[in-house]
Amino acid sequence: MTGFNKYLGWYYGSKDGELGAWADTLHTNAPSRRIAVSEYGAGANPSQHALNRPRAAPGGSWHPEEYQAQFHEAYWKQLATRPYIWGAFVWAMFDFASDGRSEGSRPGLNDKGLVTRDRQIRKDAFYWYKANWATTPTLYITSRRWTQRTDATTEVKVYSNASQVTATLNGTSLGTLRSSDHILRWANVTLRPGQNTVTVTATINGSTYTDSVNWTLS
Repeated sequence: MTGFNKYLGWYYGSKDGELGAWADTLHTNAPSRRIAVSEYGAGANPSQHALNRPRAAPGGSWHPEEYQAQFHEAYWKQLATRPYIWGAFVWAMFDFASDGRSEGSRPGLNDKGLVTRDRQIRKDAFYWYKANWATTPTLYITSRRWTQRTDATTEVKVYSNASQVTATLNGTSLGTLRSSDHILRWANVTLRPGQNTVTVTATINGSTYTDSVNWTLS
């Protein structure tokens, strides 16, 4: 029984497909060997934001929350489809002190947590796992802390365990989407100058749930 710390897409390599390829090769070469991923994760400062950014520099000052979420989306999809991996362990639940680090513009902190060190902010990636793992109703708009915008074109991305979700922007419908992977994405949404309100609605187990965020385009 062996556990491997794998940070493809963070310290090296790519988050997209390389983990699965590595695991498949290992399993093919030693099918009786019981393997786990004993650590995996990526850093995030929940006050930093960017869409569709390439891999962040692990020791750099820019650790956007969106990249961490994309990392965990890619990793969990690869892990969940490989039953021969007996366990996988996110590193870590909470940001924690690490004196030798200076990452994501916050010196002395390992920022790979799904929750901030003070336990006050659950990062987007936390809700990705909640949508996949929890039986409690989950409906969550990502990038919610990115409240000040300078680009009118954006996306609305939702994590949910609902079968379908309806979105509106400033009271105008963006339509209803279904998803098989707990991610619902309305692309190329155009914000208006000033405040914008995004609201999503879903029915889960017979009850109606909503989530809403305000984004200001300056």
